[in-house]
Amino acid sequence: MNLSTIKGYLGELIVKPKLLEEGLTTISLGNQSGYDLEYNDIKIDVKLSCLKNEFKLDNNYWGWALKHQNKKKDIKATHLICVALTETYDVNAFYVISANNINGFPQGIKQFSKVEHGFGVYLSDPSEIKDEDIRLFFDNSMKLLHNNVFVIKVNETGSLRNAIEQLSLEKNA
Repeated sequence: MNLSTIKGYLGELIVKPKLLEEGLTTISLGNQSGYDLEYNDIKIDVKLSCLKNEFKLDNNYWGWALKHQNKKKDIKATHLICVALTETYDVNAFYVISANNINGFPQGIKQFSKVEHGFGVYLSDPSEIKDEDIRLFFDNSMKLLHNNVFVIKVNETGSLRNAIEQLSLEKNA
């Protein structure tokens, strides 16, 4: 089993009980279905990121590959839930994204250039980043986060259900 599969499963083990606490019984589908969890007509792909600093920046960040260029299949999920873990592997936050909005996310950079659309959260002001490509990636990610249409941040004690429903309503509006 590769590290990506293990991290994906760990993310699922974090999200599934949280949704259950919120009154949503989900079905786990496994890695080959194109998404991890399902309830009603909602299909969730869970992504997980530990704090990292692969770009050797002044601060750490979280980063998720939402869609790879080498994946030929369409995204089957209706929503993505990106889990951000702290250094001690506690949940810092969840970022809920409507799959309909994936194309609005920035392309991956540097060694992640094969990421067609990604999302990153820098722990400080991205304007401090000297490398323009990296700065733009985090700037663009933060703009999407702050408009609450493309991505909604949910604190550990917040409601994933409410964020999913809010994004679903905006899609249907």
